Amino acid sequence: MSCYGSSCHDLNEHPLHLGVDDPAKLYTTLTTFTTTTCGKLVNTANPADSALIKLLQADCNGVMRMPYGKCFAPSDPFYDPDACISPDKIAQIQAWIAAGAPK
Repeated sequence: MSCYGSSCHDLNEHPLHLGVDDPAKLYTTLTTFTTTTCGKLVNTANPADSALIKLLQADCNGVMRMPYGKCFAPSDPFYDPDACISPDKIAQIQAWIAAGAPK
């Protein structure tokens, strides 16, 4: 599963427009944006507190877990473990953040 091409973040109408068509803009957004509900998108001082990590692992202050509308809690009747980002991939993202989110 990939976030790109999933018709969520790469749409022009999405507020963050995280498409790969402009890698410099994507990197800047990831490393500077602060959400209103979950804090900094990428928090190199505390990677586990990054909104990106929190939203991949669970709901964050009422914001549904990513991928939105696909990854539900195991107790939910719509739960599909294959719809969620794997713990290994989340760990890789968190390690990237811990390394200072290098380009």
